[in-house]
Amino acid sequence: MNERPYVLTIGGFDPSGGAGVLADIKTMEALNVQGLAVLSARTIQTEDKFYDCLWERVSQIFSAVKILAERYPIQVVKIGIMPSAVPLMRIIRYLHELLPNVPLVIDPVMRPSTSDYSFIGTVTANFLKLLTPIDLLTPNSIEFRTLFQPLFHRDEYPFTTNILVTGGHDGIGTPYVTDVLYTPQGKYELQAPRLGGAKHGTGCVYSSAVASYLALGLKLLEACQRAQAYVAQYIASSPTLLGRHSFN
Repeated sequence: MNERPYVLTIGGFDPSGGAGVLADIKTMEALNVQGLAVLSARTIQTEDKFYDCLWERVSQIFSAVKILAERYPIQVVKIGIMPSAVPLMRIIRYLHELLPNVPLVIDPVMRPSTSDYSFIGTVTANFLKLLTPIDLLTPNSIEFRTLFQPLFHRDEYPFTTNILVTGGHDGIGTPYVTDVLYTPQGKYELQAPRLGGAKHGTGCVYSSAVASYLALGLKLLEACQRAQAYVAQYIASSPTLLGRHSFN
C-alpha cells in the first residue's frame, strides 16, 4: 500500500473544530492526505462567537516544524492565522531553508468571521513582500480588496505569485459563486452553484483542500477547481454553521 502524501498546516486551534488546524486535518483526511499540524495560536471561540487568541512563539513553531520535517516527507505546507506579517515572513524564510522545494499555500486570515478581532494586524507594505516566496495566496474577496485591489489597476498582473480569490462573500442571494485564480499566465474564473448558507471555517477548508490536491499531484488550476467542489459539498452538508466532512 502506497503511503499517503504529507501536508503540514500551521494555524490556530479552534475549540469548535470548525476552523483552524482541526478543520484542516479533517479536510486532509477526507481527501486521503496525511495531515500534520503545528499551532500558531490557541483561540477561544465557538462557531458563532470569538472571545480571545493566545499566540505561540515563533521559536516554538520552528522547533515543532523541524521535528516533523525530519520525520515525514512533507510535500505541501499551508499557513493560516498569524498576528502580523513580520512573524509570517520569518516562518516563510525558515520553511524555505528547511524545505526549499515544498510549495507554500497561505490563507491570509485577517479576522474571524464572528467578530472584529484582528489577526493580521495593520496591513502594510510588509505584507506585499510575502508574495514573492510563496506559491499560492487564498484571500476571500474582502481580504483581497483590502490587501491588493489598488494594485490591479495596471494592465499587467503585478505579481509572480498565484492568488486564488474566493468569492463566497460576494453576490449573496445569487445562484452561483465565482472564485478567481490570478496567475502570471492568466486569469481563470471558477464558478460553482451556491449551496446552503454560511459556514464557519470555509476559508480554512478551501485552502487545505487546495494544498491536499497539490500534494496528490494535481496542477494548480485543477486543484483549485476540485477544492471549490469540495467546499460546495461542505457548505451543503448541514443547516448549521458547522459543516460535515465527507470521508469517502
